[in-house]
Amino acid sequence: NCDGPSGGGAVFYSENFEGFDSIESYVSAGWTNVNASGGNEVWEIGNFDNNNYAQISGFSSGEDIIDTWLVTPAIDMDTTTEEELTFNIQAAFDNGTILSVLVSTDFTGDVTAATWNLVDASIPTGPESGFGDFFPSGAINISCVDGMAHIAFRYQGSDPTATTRYHIDDIVITGN
Repeated sequence: NCDGPSGGGAVFYSENFEGFDSIESYVSAGWTNVNASGGNEVWEIGNFDNNNYAQISGFSSGEDIIDTWLVTPAIDMDTTTEEELTFNIQAAFDNGTILSVLVSTDFTGDVTAATWNLVDASIPTGPESGFGDFFPSGAINISCVDGMAHIAFRYQGSDPTATTRYHIDDIVITGN
């Protein structure tokens, strides 16, 4: 996590997942969607009430180890200062917080070979049955990140014991 000033007001990166109807289209546009544990469970595009979002759940996957990453394309952090990351997140059918948000400046396509730093994201606890509301992550200071950066949403689950479902939407990075 970064110390120092943040709170830049100009949006220089955003993704609301309305541009494409499939996760494959995002991968073609530079996103990485991979299960590092070798399984089949990966992120997908969900839709409810005409709103697209990235979603993940290990429920009924049959995979006892799930390590799935959704990674943004490279984002140039040298063009601004005082950067902040925000996003909206919804948790459902909660049985443990198994999502983390990380940043890397040396990611080249292999999530296991990159150096990842955990960011201080607020991950809500959802209801055990059904869906909670979307909650804002809060402003996450990433002003100490320089160069070409990638933001990752990492889901570490296990079917049937850790299968919380997450929806991620409205990713925004601001700076001055």
